[in-house]
Amino acid sequence: MRHRFVSSYIIFVICFDKNKMTVNIGNRDLIDQIRSILEGGGDINTTKDRVGNNLLHCSIIEGNESAVQTLLEMGVNLSVRNGEYKTPLNLAIEGDVGYGIIDQLMGKGARLDVSDIFVVISHEKLHLLEKLLDKGLDVNYLTEGDDKSLLHVAVQKNCFPAVEMLLMRGADVNIRAKTGHCPLHLVRTPEILELLLSREPDLNSKTRFGHTPLHRMICNNFRVGVEM
Repeated sequence: MRHRFVSSYIIFVICFDKNKMTVNIGNRDLIDQIRSILEGGGDINTTKDRVGNNLLHCSIIEGNESAVQTLLEMGVNLSVRNGEYKTPLNLAIEGDVGYGIIDQLMGKGARLDVSDIFVVISHEKLHLLEKLLDKGLDVNYLTEGDDKSLLHVAVQKNCFPAVEMLLMRGADVNIRAKTGHCPLHLVRTPEILELLLSREPDLNSKTRFGHTPLHRMICNNFRVGVEM
């Protein structure tokens, strides 16, 4: 019972008094206290606040790298979802917490899912996409679940700068999702279509439903693409 109370207090400190959880020498004692209390039996995964955020979720929301590092060292579960069904990595990608926490999480094995990719593939987050690629993210990375690649999502979102960046870094223009769709099946703008065509994609590739890119363009009423 005592550990549950103390863990709840720690959540309060992380979420509402982040100045106490900095790396300043004078405040290291609280991080040490977290470590000693939780190692003594407190549950770092299941103790949550009123909206379902556990210690790691709260630390990420507040951009508290010290607390995140402490929890990761203790083996916190990276797959636990909060009340909004978001993983720790979801929160880090969506928030404005800087690359440090994202690097910490992925360094411990957290994997990007399709919702992360949809956030990263945007004009506002291109710097983050570039950073991830610079740090070794596979340019042909396939998300968990529906197996969409970065290029699939960039084309689907009509994000020309992201498509251009990925192709320049060697993205496979014929990469397939679980449904058999290639990026060319998803194109909706002439600028992105021209960019993909410059990489000589397979114009006859078929989805598992038997649709070629031309079929999809006709279905989507993409006349410019049909004419090209």
